[in-house]
Amino acid sequence: MIALMGLSVVNIPMLTKMGIAAAGTVAIAVLIALTMIPALLGYAPDGGRQQGSAGVRRQVLVASVPRRTRANAV
Repeated sequence: MIALMGLSVVNIPMLTKMGIAAAGTVAIAVLIALTMIPALLGYAPDGGRQQGSAGVRRQVLVASVPRRTRANAV
């Protein structure tokens, strides 16, 4: 965005207008991305998180660890 606003330094009216318009467009796109993507992911089941092989592996590892009870405590 800063580089696009830097087009106004050359004092060519067409480049100045083009740089300001492009910088504004980038700013609007960033604001939309920051607000709309989390909102849309909230509608997705599981909050938009995919549970791939790492999630399954973590569940298997946790399930395979024996629980510590009084009978096997030292």
